[in-house]
Amino acid sequence: MRLAEIAFKSIPARLASLLLQLAEEQGRQAASDMRHTEHAAQGSNTITGLTHQNLGEQIGTYRETTTQTLNLFQERRPDRHWPEKDHHPRRRRPARVADHT
Repeated sequence: MRLAEIAFKSIPARLASLLLQLAEEQGRQAASDMRHTEHAAQGSNTITGLTHQNLGEQIGTYRETTTQTLNLFQERRPDRHWPEKDHHPRRRRPARVADHT
């Protein structure tokens, strides 16, 4: 990861960039290892061989922050509702109470 990315990108942006880069690299490796198979043509969405600690070190943050950010990504899956901009992984918003008037 370049110094400019660490200095100017947010942690989620740095982690997302790293995950995309790793997925691409590992996908290329899998394709070369498994030539002429359907799996190789489709690529893989799984990144293997790295811990949250390893990922955190590569983006210049703590393991705990990496884990929280990955959990945030999981919460923000496309099939789920996106939280408001002020969402923070450590701070949960109180549940909304329905108005029954």
